[in-house]
Amino acid sequence: MKLTKLNKEAKQTVEDSLMILDEESDEEMRELAKEEMNEAKEQITELEEKLKILLLPKDENDDKNVVVEIRGGAGGDEA
Repeated sequence: MKLTKLNKEAKQTVEDSLMILDEESDEEMRELAKEEMNEAKEQITELEEKLKILLLPKDENDDKNVVVEIRGGAGGDEA
């Protein structure tokens, strides 16, 4: 639930920044709005990736460790 709230807030920040860019004539404020919008877009991307991972079904083996040994097969190391 917390991720969805953060996602909504970031999307609102993007909308607010776009509104400021459209209405504001002060170049410094426009630059600040661009920076905030870019940061919010990056945050949205990160949050969407986290949400995708959380939506994956949990497997009973997820918390178990495994040891993998890799050796050369037929043909030796040169094959």
